[in-house]
Amino acid sequence: MKKFLFALAIAALAGGARAAPASAESIERLLTLTRTEALLDTMYASSDQMMRQSMRQTLGTRALTAEQQRVIDELPAKFVATMRQDFNWATLKPHYMRIYQETFEQEEIDGLNAFYG
Repeated sequence: MKKFLFALAIAALAGGARAAPASAESIERLLTLTRTEALLDTMYASSDQMMRQSMRQTLGTRALTAEQQRVIDELPAKFVATMRQDFNWATLKPHYMRIYQETFEQEEIDGLNAFYG
């Protein structure tokens, strides 16, 4: 019984010693310092290039009709345009904010800001 009460007391103390959650301002600073929005733009450009290269490798030396070639040529740009529309910074930023707030405490965000700053 003593062991149970001791374990309960330790658990209560550990639960009460919770650190402060990260503030929205400090997370926004981190996202700015790490250039998260710019990384998305880089990802879009890379996606276009990777799709084109992958399709070339997949098709190999196969002969395509003019219509098939037109579709193949237009597809990467259409895909990236859809990504930009559906996964733009205005849409993704609230998710980043929530994930960072749920994952990190203020002290950790402060440390990351100091490192990247």
